[in-house]
Amino acid sequence: MPVLNVERGFSPLDNQLGVQDLHWSEELARETVWLSGLVAFGDAAEILQEIGQIRISKSSVWRLAQKWGVRFQKVEKKQTEQANTLPERGQIVEGEAIGTACMRVSLDGAMLYVLKEGWKELKVGTAFEVEPIKVFDKTTLEEEQVGRAQGVSYVAHLGGPEEFGKQLWGEAQRREWTKAFDTEVVGDGAAWIWNQVAEYLYDSHQLVDWYHGTQHLDRAAGGLYGDQVLAR
Repeated sequence: MPVLNVERGFSPLDNQLGVQDLHWSEELARETVWLSGLVAFGDAAEILQEIGQIRISKSSVWRLAQKWGVRFQKVEKKQTEQANTLPERGQIVEGEAIGTACMRVSLDGAMLYVLKEGWKELKVGTAFEVEPIKVFDKTTLEEEQVGRAQGVSYVAHLGGPEEFGKQLWGEAQRREWTKAFDTEVVGDGAAWIWNQVAEYLYDSHQLVDWYHGTQHLDRAAGGLYGDQVLAR
């Protein structure tokens, strides 16, 4: 199979998309940026070479991610601003019909090391619908109907919780959060999370996830009873 050398390729869409300096088509660029978000840039280049027979350098993958990342940020910023903008004086706001979707939002933070900047917390949020599906139970040997997350979308922000809250609310609005029949927020016990929930998602059910819930109970029990507490 011939190897496609995208460093020398050309697509008519390049001028329209403004990526002519990298000579990438829109579809290939999006797939590469998506891949570079899952693995390191060098690994992404190797995967493209091995699986897709696409020859691309590690540095080109990095430049492509940087270029498209700026575009995604602009689109995301516009959506966030629209979601957080109040109606103008005298503007008629139409009522929203309640749908049948059950929407959920989950948010958390993770520490990552930024070169020359040190450790910082990356805040990540997900928005999704919960739909019932049938799952085979190996114990009862019967099918059971359980809820599963469908249509998961993500937002992330390397910075303070206030800006992240606006960003997450923008995504929730894009997913028609306010039209959902039922809404729920899942998070751990971090104060910054529930502060943002109180700001934007206050009329939704609020739930501490099982893992962190058991941790908090264990610490509380330890504080009350000390060494008398048995291991979970």
